[in-house]
Amino acid sequence: MDSQIWVFDNYQMRYGADENYCIDARDMSDGVQLMLWECNGLDQQTWGYDDIAQRVYIDGSSTCLDLWEDQQWNGQWLHVWQCNGLNNQQWSLWDAPAPSGPPPSPPPSPGGGGFFSSCDDQSGGVWPVFSDQSELSNDNQWAQYFACVYGEVPSFGYPICLSGFRMLHLSCVSQAGLNIGQKNLPSSPGDYYMATNPFGFSFGAIQHNDCVGQCFGSNQWFEGLHCSTSAERHSAWYYFTTGSGVWLWSGSTKAWSTRHAFAKDMGFGKCKDFECGGTLFTTAKSQYGYDTIQYLNEHKKQGGGNPMIIATEGVGKNSCGASQTPWMAGWGATQNCDCDQSKACQNCNGFAYNNCGETVVAV
Repeated sequence: MDSQIWVFDNYQMRYGADENYCIDARDMSDGVQLMLWECNGLDQQTWGYDDIAQRVYIDGSSTCLDLWEDQQWNGQWLHVWQCNGLNNQQWSLWDAPAPSGPPPSPPPSPGGGGFFSSCDDQSGGVWPVFSDQSELSNDNQWAQYFACVYGEVPSFGYPICLSGFRMLHLSCVSQAGLNIGQKNLPSSPGDYYMATNPFGFSFGAIQHNDCVGQCFGSNQWFEGLHCSTSAERHSAWYYFTTGSGVWLWSGSTKAWSTRHAFAKDMGFGKCKDFECGGTLFTTAKSQYGYDTIQYLNEHKKQGGGNPMIIATEGVGKNSCGASQTPWMAGWGATQNCDCDQSKACQNCNGFAYNNCGETVVAV
């Protein structure tokens, strides 16, 4: 029934049949009965949800939505009361079927192109450029490295520009006998230096300029880095890291400078968390058709690193980006990725090495 459909987002509980009206807690005192009132953005209409405690509360307070004495019969009034953790303050939220929106863009056939080229993101510095398979095969060390990460010396996708790589696998660097000099701190694009990943492992980086406009386009395979994060329940976050050997399909994508700018464009006035209570990225997908979102400067607020990419239908608490991994492996995303969810970070069995914490170095 329409009279029992409610929209809970942007810190409001709106009447589904007419979203101009909101649940209103009047003076917000203990025992006050709720009413429906024209949405006005005032405190008594501003609600949050704690999905762990399963409670609905007035934002910025310790006052919860309460069913009087847990009396579950037709016609029972709802009111607010001091949060106490009892059963009559526990509520479940679930999504109604979302509008279909634009259909997802189909991925290309394996090896058929459609993947991001390292030469489109060159940093500078003295790094090799391979124009064809023969050139790469003749460089024994780099040929070994590519075979280690991608399972082969690539037969397509040239030229390959190493200055456009943002990540190298440490075990493969060692196996190939590569000796890459490094600086303590980068001073210009193309400089190679060592740093520490937010998830606890050491890595190196090639200094890159900021992406201009966006890092990659729609309907491309691109490489990223993801580690399990328990808070990512309605999205999966990646660092844009060409060279990781793990490929994600961009689908329909667009870039914003920061997450606050993106949330504002999606119609969210304020958010208490990076997923806006779980509705930010579902809105981006269901209403706008975005499969991936690019944050070009958000990483700078967190001390550096690479631009952040968000898969709107991912579930980042999974090490593999979702309960069933969406990734591909091999050069140009030509191979399936057999990902082990028990690992802390992304992995594709049989390619490079599947323990990021010990074997990955990003450049």
